[in-house]
Amino acid sequence: MLETLEQDEAAPSLAEQLEQQSIGDLRTAFSLVEKYECIKVLFQDDAGLFDKVLEALDGAGDVQLALHWLHQHVPDSAAWDEDDPTVARFLDKLQRRYA
Repeated sequence: MLETLEQDEAAPSLAEQLEQQSIGDLRTAFSLVEKYECIKVLFQDDAGLFDKVLEALDGAGDVQLALHWLHQHVPDSAAWDEDDPTVARFLDKLQRRYA
């Protein structure tokens, strides 16, 4: 019984499994609230730029090319604080896109 309980505690929850699942399309990976946060915090309230960036990052081929494109076309991205929750969420989704 104790062994089963320990296995259950070690097994990731459904939410944790979903958070680690790869992403097929960045444009559909963000909730409405996440989109709003990213547009406001990372893209200076420019929804068009956010959409353009997601489209380009989706077609980059791999995460390194995507990050290179991001830094080339969104100069402010080089100064993003990776400890900021919005930045961390955005970069996590980008990593999961190419996982």
